[in-house]
Amino acid sequence: MADKLPRVDLTLGGAGAGKLVRFSYVHIFETHTNSESNKDEYGIQILIPKTNVEDVKAVQGAIAQIKKEMFADRKKPVPPEFWNPLRDGDKDTRQNGESFGPAAEGHYVLSSKASEDRQPKIVGTQRGEGGKLLALTSGVKSGDYGRLGITLYGYTKGKSGVGCGLRTVQMVQVGEALGSEADPDADFGGFEDEPDVL
Repeated sequence: MADKLPRVDLTLGGAGAGKLVRFSYVHIFETHTNSESNKDEYGIQILIPKTNVEDVKAVQGAIAQIKKEMFADRKKPVPPEFWNPLRDGDKDTRQNGESFGPAAEGHYVLSSKASEDRQPKIVGTQRGEGGKLLALTSGVKSGDYGRLGITLYGYTKGKSGVGCGLRTVQMVQVGEALGSEADPDADFGGFEDEPDVL
């Protein structure tokens, strides 16, 4: 195996209808603890519509290229447990065997992450002085749509496979929140309290 493991940089989410990717499990302003590695990290679970053929092919091609380079000098075949990070939201599962849930239906799923000392750069669509995109410090949630700069890379530590690093995030369009949202009306709307009830 080559000393330097291969890497491929991609930008996901082009221009035009159906080209943006959807954000799920958004942890980009603060880190969260990865339940498998127990490390604090940033991350987004990327939902790529299956109709977005351009991005799907780009990711598939990059993974195939990385796999080919990783095993170019090896006589042994690619191990059966080699991890392909691009998962089919309609039939595949997470690494722990759990379903991706209804939000992943009709999508490919790609989990991206960044170490706690490498927070991804986050911008919106507004431009400031010199035409540079303005940074965001909040306002991106699971369910929103946008573009992402990622790095696909080969790894051999433990099991071998391809990982996905998160470099940049562009928030483009607000979407319906994914997951359970607190609703005070649902919890308390049935109560009709009189003034001075206490």
